[in-house]
Amino acid sequence: MYDSLDSLVAALPEDVASPVREALALPPNDRPAPLARAFEVVAFPKGGIYPLASTLTPVQRTLAELVVHGVATPLAHALPWTPRTARGWLGIDPPGPAEEPTAGGLPLWRALQDLRMDHAAAGALFAGKTPLDAARAFVALARSSYRFQANMVLWYGAPQVLERLGPDAAAWARETARDWLDERASTAPRVKMYDAQVGLVLAVALARSGTPEDARFDELVPVDFGTAESHTRERIASIPEDRRLAAALAALGRPNLPSVVIEHGLAILEELDAPEIVRVVLAQSAQSDMPSKSSVKTRLAALGERHPGVRAELAAQLVGAPPPIVLRVAETKRPTQLDDLDACERAQLRIAGSRYDGNDLPAERRLGGDEEEAFGGVLELRRIGKADGEVAYDAWLYAGDSGTYFVTRTTTLVAEMIQGSVQLAGAADAPLRDALQEASAAAKKKARARKKTAPAKKTAPAKKTKKKTL
Repeated sequence: MYDSLDSLVAALPEDVASPVREALALPPNDRPAPLARAFEVVAFPKGGIYPLASTLTPVQRTLAELVVHGVATPLAHALPWTPRTARGWLGIDPPGPAEEPTAGGLPLWRALQDLRMDHAAAGALFAGKTPLDAARAFVALARSSYRFQANMVLWYGAPQVLERLGPDAAAWARETARDWLDERASTAPRVKMYDAQVGLVLAVALARSGTPEDARFDELVPVDFGTAESHTRERIASIPEDRRLAAALAALGRPNLPSVVIEHGLAILEELDAPEIVRVVLAQSAQSDMPSKSSVKTRLAALGERHPGVRAELAAQLVGAPPPIVLRVAETKRPTQLDDLDACERAQLRIAGSRYDGNDLPAERRLGGDEEEAFGGVLELRRIGKADGEVAYDAWLYAGDSGTYFVTRTTTLVAEMIQGSVQLAGAADAPLRDALQEASAAAKKKARARKKTAPAKKTAPAKKTKKKTL
């Protein structure tokens, strides 16, 4: 390895050194173009499969050491972009878990690159490892800048990486967590894409250590899309009681999808009687239709049967709230031709189509026009009724997640569905909006259940044809 950039550049041939010197004289964001010329001169490999360091020519290897010195290289070329990974790839540092050879002789990182999208085979590479070695390898890979899909290894290798981790992983998890948190706090180039997965593995390992952990690790509470709520509960339960609430609130307060915060917040409430978390869950529920608002309140009420603090907070939050409206889909029609609709329904469909794409077209064009005009087989008319069975609204649904709602048997607009979310056309009325949303979600769920249980269609046997004889 070269001790400095100056000595590295001095070792390069002039036709390579010249564009490198030009790049180093520029601000970092302006360096890619001249550096790309240098890499082209030495015919450095490109693409998503990185060469083994042993196959590089001397001048290619020297150029690759730019990364070790913190110089960002062109992304089109096949080499790691972070100094830590580049050192392992080039053999400057001893091989780590990502560089350990597989049964086929290739280092683990390269074997994964060669597998590309073969998720099951990628997970199988971990099958022969002990749980601790599998965790070490996964975290090393996820923190590296070797180009591969870390997600596929975690989910397809999950039984090896997560489920069998035991107390023997605690010492490794502590050391790795300290290093990772230090790296996150620094300005050094690092891979951020798989932070959630790295944090999850470390959190599970720390949760199973069997001893109280340093307060610095309290931020390692997994609240992320795709993370099982059971792991969140497990980690929260392992944190000393006097620090649990603060750790939970910090984790739920990270930027996230409302549905993720809601589900993990409800999971944490299985372990904590925390009014503060009830408030977080209800605030996120107010911004999201997934899960439904009624189901969130039902689940909180069930938790309140065991936790008096949850019960009292839920009651306080609901004081003065208007009573919920209960609506359900009473009938569904799937019109395919004009004769399927009466005059009012044709007028409703015309308005619905106009509000969807701005084109004022008659109902027959929406049922059988060209592809850009017609709603085709996804068109549905749902009659939505009140609890007593009286139909109150007509909902036209189309394009998968769009729709228009009318007062039944009229062309009076009530609401629209835009990207799956109901938005009222008039004054704000939260109970009505929520009821329309939940009626639609319930009908969709019921339709999916029917589709799952429907018997498979029998295929008619092929007709036998007589062979012609000459």
